[in-house]
Amino acid sequence: QDFILQQPQAKVSVTAGQTLILNCTTSEQAGPGPVRWLKGWGSGNQTIYDQKGYSLPRVTRAVNGSNTDFTIHIRNVQPEDMGTYYCVKFVKGDSGEDEVFQQGNGTEVSVQAKPSPPLMSGPGQRAGPEQTVPFACTSGGFFPEKIKVKWLRAEPSPVEVNKTVTFTCLLKEFYPANVSVSWLENGIEMKVENVSRPSELPRGLFQLRSRVEVQATEERNGSTITCMVVHDAQAPANYSAFLWISNPAQG
Repeated sequence: QDFILQQPQAKVSVTAGQTLILNCTTSEQAGPGPVRWLKGWGSGNQTIYDQKGYSLPRVTRAVNGSNTDFTIHIRNVQPEDMGTYYCVKFVKGDSGEDEVFQQGNGTEVSVQAKPSPPLMSGPGQRAGPEQTVPFACTSGGFFPEKIKVKWLRAEPSPVEVNKTVTFTCLLKEFYPANVSVSWLENGIEMKVENVSRPSELPRGLFQLRSRVEVQATEERNGSTITCMVVHDAQAPANYSAFLWISNPAQG
């Protein structure tokens, strides 16, 4: 009876970290000589399993001791495990060395690796109006290299009409304590009833939290509320937020 070696999987795709299963079965032995699993073919191949007793640490037999089922498991697959794997039957040649008797057609293995959670970074210092500022998004550990990145801006949630909205401006770690904070609505200065005073921090620096309350009337929909800060000899700094109002009566 002719010896038959079957390696049925042409292509296999797995996710990094999973266990890869490579199938190979044979008929009864074709004489002395081991069955091996090779990664690659030719002079650059790597033996990952040898019936004589050798295997890489992550490689195990599916059916230990079987003389016909040489299916193997490769644990914790990584992108570097990609390649073509061959199940090969060797026999003793005239020289006493193992020679290839029959090999499978090869199984091409691809590994998908998910990108790490994106790490966002923004400008390292405050920016003025109309100034261009850099934002960076870093992610790694993924495969293949083709990846799609989207930048999204979080829109503020609308406020119900006639509700009171509190805007807060926090100034941290400044010196000296003298600082001027003003609030503007669409460029016009607003009246602030409760004027905050700076509080001293442990290292001798100061912090100030200024608040302004705005009634969310329909006329104010889309208004720009700006916190303007003047400190020491520095140029004025400001930060703006938009007031979006929803009207329950309109759905």
